[in-house]
Amino acid sequence: MKSYETLLSDRNLLLDKYKQETVQLRNQMRSAEDENHTLRKMLRESESHAVINAHKMDSLIINRDLLAEQNEVLIHKVNLFNATLNLLLSRYESLEIKNLQLTRKNNSLLRAAKLREQMKTSQSQNNRASETSQSQNRASGMSQSQNRASEMSQSQLDSRQ
Repeated sequence: MKSYETLLSDRNLLLDKYKQETVQLRNQMRSAEDENHTLRKMLRESESHAVINAHKMDSLIINRDLLAEQNEVLIHKVNLFNATLNLLLSRYESLEIKNLQLTRKNNSLLRAAKLREQMKTSQSQNNRASETSQSQNRASGMSQSQNRASEMSQSQLDSRQ
């Protein structure tokens, strides 16, 4: 059999080996625990990021819906503005037509007034010419009657003689 010293030496070797393996296993366990801790920490951070991202996603969805509603409101406002603009344009065109009609009527009235004025002036001139003519005729008629009277007087004088 083996000697006591050999057994003791084997035992010490086994104990040293056991201690080394124990230290190695403890180191591996610590390393595994550190890794586990790191992984759990990463998991918590990932979960936190997932929650944050979910909130961001919800916020983005809400913003998208709000933007869609605002877009619809803007489209409605643009359509309303276009309708108002078309109405104003139509009103402007009708006012332009009415203005043109009134301008034509005004021009027509001005021409009629000028024509009346010309007719009055012409009538006044005709009346004056007629009065002058009548005055001349009267004067001429008086001269003729005076001439006749004179001739008659002359003839009566001649006949008396």
